[in-house]
Amino acid sequence: MRNQEVSTLEQEKSKNTIRLLDAVMIALFAALAYVAVWVLRIPVGPMFVHLGNLTVVTAALLLGGWQGGLAGAIGMGLFDLMNGYASTAPKTIILKFMIGFITGLVYAALRRRKKFPTIPLVALGIVALVAAGRITTYVLT
Repeated sequence: MRNQEVSTLEQEKSKNTIRLLDAVMIALFAALAYVAVWVLRIPVGPMFVHLGNLTVVTAALLLGGWQGGLAGAIGMGLFDLMNGYASTAPKTIILKFMIGFITGLVYAALRRRKKFPTIPLVALGIVALVAAGRITTYVLT
């Protein structure tokens, strides 16, 4: 009986440690996303090019889909709110969460496969970049 109680207690402690680690990593990647947008941006007309999405994708690949999406939504949403882009903050939060979440889902699905589809994945990435550029141009004009 005593061993079972100790085992349950150890499992609960392990779960709490994992939750804390998730929270810390989400906060770290949120801060990295904020810094990537704030420091590493290149003005292009009324918009700018930045490396914030790279941190969202990296977080989704390393932590998981919803964690990466949450980190991007927090980091880039805070950037919008604190730097004069509050009107676009809700859209940013939703889009960045979806970028991370979908990246995590696709990565998890591809990991389960035996053969990794390199060429189709690269082609899909190029198509996604072009589509995202067209959609962004359409929404902002």
